[in-house]
Amino acid sequence: MIQRIQTVWLFLAGVLNTFTLFTELWRFEFNSVNSQAVIVFHGQYIKNLSNVVSIYNTTYPIRWVLILSVLFIISTVVCIFLYKKRRLQKRIAWLSAGIAFLQASYIFARAYYTQNQISQFAGANALQGSNLQIGVIFPIISIILCLLASYYIEKDERLVRDMNSFRLRD
Repeated sequence: MIQRIQTVWLFLAGVLNTFTLFTELWRFEFNSVNSQAVIVFHGQYIKNLSNVVSIYNTTYPIRWVLILSVLFIISTVVCIFLYKKRRLQKRIAWLSAGIAFLQASYIFARAYYTQNQISQFAGANALQGSNLQIGVIFPIISIILCLLASYYIEKDERLVRDMNSFRLRD
């Protein structure tokens, strides 16, 4: 199981995608009635960090990032343990990359939607800054790691196929 490099890539992808849940993804800073407000888009919720009344007065839970992250982790763990069935393992690695792509797309779409809500609530010129945080990078790196795992699964399958044909020649 650990003897193949694709296991390492899949394990790293699962760990990095787990970090998405516990880090900040986006930070919005805007002016609201003579004071500055900060809204943080975390992996599991959107929260207003200031005492200023804004569109998110309490913690607003976001479940899709959590659901997609759990699906991704389950698919990578299943993919790791399917090392004897390489074709199925390759398909599940591609499925994992698709789930990570959906997660990254949802994060960017939700940040865009939140930015539009802030602009409607506080005015078009009130938004001072919209900053990406480190958590946004984790799903993107997970996509790359899943594709690397898929490449090495294919390479391993070709090696086994060539060895089988070599044995048949003798």
